[in-house]
Amino acid sequence: MSPPRCPANPVGTVRRVVETSHLLAVALWLGAVTMSGVVAAVVFPLMRDLDPTLGAYPAFEGDHAILAGGHVGARVFLIADVVQFICGLVVLATTIALVGFLKLPLKRWSSAIRLIAVGGAIMVASYHVMVLAPRMDDALKSYWSLAEQGRTDDAEAKRAEFSADHPTASRTLSGTAALLLVAFAAGAWSAQGRERETP
Repeated sequence: MSPPRCPANPVGTVRRVVETSHLLAVALWLGAVTMSGVVAAVVFPLMRDLDPTLGAYPAFEGDHAILAGGHVGARVFLIADVVQFICGLVVLATTIALVGFLKLPLKRWSSAIRLIAVGGAIMVASYHVMVLAPRMDDALKSYWSLAEQGRTDDAEAKRAEFSADHPTASRTLSGTAALLLVAFAAGAWSAQGRERETP
């Protein structure tokens, strides 16, 4: 005679779905941020080695390698920012669900670290996506436009304006990546602990 089956636990199933969605969004977000930095680190040195001359900017007398690398990097960072925005919304929504409806145990150190890391990542990424990135994008587009017109000095001034924000952008991306790594590790630890408590 087979042993009786345990009754289904719908709350446990919902929690697993939410936890999985949360960790998947954190992982995709972390991957997008990390790979955007890797691409930038590879593209610009490669362009300098290739030393291209761009037909789209025949009158520009500045460094065409930076122009070419900027076009590639801008596309990559735009995709990364879109992924950050979407994943950030998913992470925020699932965090609210875990805390407000699925009773995430807030007294556990793993839950506390997880929430602090998630909150920090959302705040840093929000500043990057909504304040810093648009400002840098405006400067970059002006740089391209002026370079296309052959106004090299004006274009270089806009590039300097863009470059002034670059260290801050690097710090925001590095900080977001570090916080997401902590959030993922703490989230996985927390989820495993709760899984053992679920029948």
